[in-house]
Amino acid sequence: MSYLDVAAKAALPVALAGGYWCDRRRYYPASGLPSTVLTVICFLVYAGQWSSDNPATPVVNFLAVLQAVRLVNAKTPRNVLQIFALALFTLAGSSLFNLSAIFVVYLLLLLALIAVSLVLLTFQSVDDRLVLPTNVMRKIVVSALLMPIAAIPLVLLFFVILPRTQYPLWNFSQASAVRSTGFTDRVEPGQSATVADVATVVFRAECIPLGSNDLYWRGIVLNEPVGSSWVRGPVHAGERPLPGRGKVVKQVIYPEPSVNRYLFALNLPQQIFGVPNERSGDLVFQRKGRGESRVRYEVQSVLADHVAVAADIDRPFYLRLPQEISPQTRALASDLARNARSDRAKLDRILGFFARQLVPLRNYRSAGGG
Repeated sequence: MSYLDVAAKAALPVALAGGYWCDRRRYYPASGLPSTVLTVICFLVYAGQWSSDNPATPVVNFLAVLQAVRLVNAKTPRNVLQIFALALFTLAGSSLFNLSAIFVVYLLLLLALIAVSLVLLTFQSVDDRLVLPTNVMRKIVVSALLMPIAAIPLVLLFFVILPRTQYPLWNFSQASAVRSTGFTDRVEPGQSATVADVATVVFRAECIPLGSNDLYWRGIVLNEPVGSSWVRGPVHAGERPLPGRGKVVKQVIYPEPSVNRYLFALNLPQQIFGVPNERSGDLVFQRKGRGESRVRYEVQSVLADHVAVAADIDRPFYLRLPQEISPQTRALASDLARNARSDRAKLDRILGFFARQLVPLRNYRSAGGG
């Protein structure tokens, strides 16, 4: 539900309640031509939204709307079978946005319900007013639930022969002696001799195709040294960002549930829609309220490499150094800054230094800092 647009999200519960009302009274005013016209209109609307850059969202929304239309129609055996199929398709569509262990729970529950429903549908197709005794109903339910169990050998066969995703279905937290890459609000350089790369999904994004140098995602900016760590401190109150100049890119972001409230966006984000948020002077957006629930939000960004502010930058704040710096680090910094004509030249030397190291540069980019 969290990945559907407003129309589809509202249509499902309304149709579920309306379908129950229609079934109780055996009165279906939306059957026939009205439902057909509505289905065609929705298809045209979502077909117009489909593109190779946005293939999943329109399809899943159309499946949800189609399910809503079927729920308010007469429950003929054919329509009931279509409702079962659409339920499976919409559940499968959720895996395009999120692949977690809860999917298996929903899938097993849905398969059990469909197995029982198919048996009952057989009786209903013969006599739609048939009332089954409790003991007979119990036997039917038990027999129907044995059907998915009998299919387990076939499932195991498919598990072996079918291709599988490179991402794990369950991401259990395991203690490890090494640190891993990922998003964090605290970075401690030099605290671990080994860094492991992980494939845990932080968020998914839809936007136009961009070059690799443009795919710089702004989440959190760590701006203050505390001991041997870098954390996020208060931003200078006088720094008010100016509207960016450059190519405007719109994105749709699907973040994974997390305890942090930072909203990811292409650099430089200008506005975020779809979730209550607050923006700081360094263009860091934070979600208001709790951040554990699933959300979908839209971003408008300007591709640029620096943040322009209305007032002077508080340079002493941003140029503070940690209390303890190793002599090797100081010597390296002095060597990289020697005879550099500008800050840009210093930055280019630093980027070149990291690019020449044995550790791939992608590990540094995925560390999640600003």
